[in-house]
Amino acid sequence: MASFENSLYRSISNYQENLLEEGKTFVGNWLLEQDDFEASVDWLFSQEASDLLEENKGTFAFDIVAYAIDSFGNWLDENNSDDIDEDESEDDDEDDTDDVDRSEFYDQVREFFNC
Repeated sequence: MASFENSLYRSISNYQENLLEEGKTFVGNWLLEQDDFEASVDWLFSQEASDLLEENKGTFAFDIVAYAIDSFGNWLDENNSDDIDEDESEDDDEDDTDDVDRSEFYDQVREFFNC
């Protein structure tokens, strides 16, 4: 019986990975279809989009999109853990830094969602 359990577990793990790739592909294609990439990314990671996904929780397609977005957050955490500088100081060019950070965020979205 343990072999069935292991087999099922492996199969479900593979299926889960495939679902994540499907979700990433869907989100990437949706972003590419939008007229304003940056605005669509900003909306996708807004409270309004989170509310929409939460309201439709239990609907498989919405759950897959939410899973892909959550996975992006995990991926960001993993890839940015080395970049965190605990001694960062605020300077007068904070607006420039925000623009650079936002631009970097859009690049990370493009990389993760392959768009």
